[in-house]
Amino acid sequence: MLNYLQSPLSVPLEIMDRIDQGIVLADAGGRVEYVNAAYSDLVGLDFESLIGLATEDVFSLAHRAKHKEQRQQREAGQSTTYESLLIGAGDSEIAVSITESPRWKDGRYDGFVMIVTRLPQCRLGQVALPDSEVSFAQIADSSLSGFVVHRGGEIIYVDPTALRQFGVAAARDMVGRSLIDFIAPSARAFAAAYIRPPAHAAASPTSGEMRGLRADGSIFDLE
Repeated sequence: MLNYLQSPLSVPLEIMDRIDQGIVLADAGGRVEYVNAAYSDLVGLDFESLIGLATEDVFSLAHRAKHKEQRQQREAGQSTTYESLLIGAGDSEIAVSITESPRWKDGRYDGFVMIVTRLPQCRLGQVALPDSEVSFAQIADSSLSGFVVHRGGEIIYVDPTALRQFGVAAARDMVGRSLIDFIAPSARAFAAAYIRPPAHAAASPTSGEMRGLRADGSIFDLE
């Protein structure tokens, strides 16, 4: 006999485990009651470890408050869709799109369903910044100096001033690419010594000039 959950999905567990998207059923307190195999694989935790866990515990620290804020909308009967970051195996960040819908029992709020879709890795730095980080974006975007933020050499944020300096039309043309791609060839060895993790870096040069490479191939000095 197929085991049906009393949920808005009304889908057998066996079928839910064949769905590529992550599915989480949570109670009214936000505790996990069920996850499918896709969600378990996504966050790198087995079924037993996830059951009873607060749903926000697998979110990036900076995004947990945002997830909690959605609860008020769910309790009001509203479904919400937003982008966020989860923490996967090895503490890696995973960009996801999440749709949450309320569950009802006898006319009362009884928890929610969370559908989680993994986004391409290149979207990692494009996920909307939570409120606690908006101030940095506002400062960077209004600064006369260009800001380029990278993680391990991969660009995750670039402000309008930097876009103009590099002659690039839109942030999507830089985010997700290697910072080295925007460094003049003569300065790449110098730049790489500071971008690569120490365990893999060659000896750092004692001096050098950091120079940028514009989209049109021209070179300019970076401070």
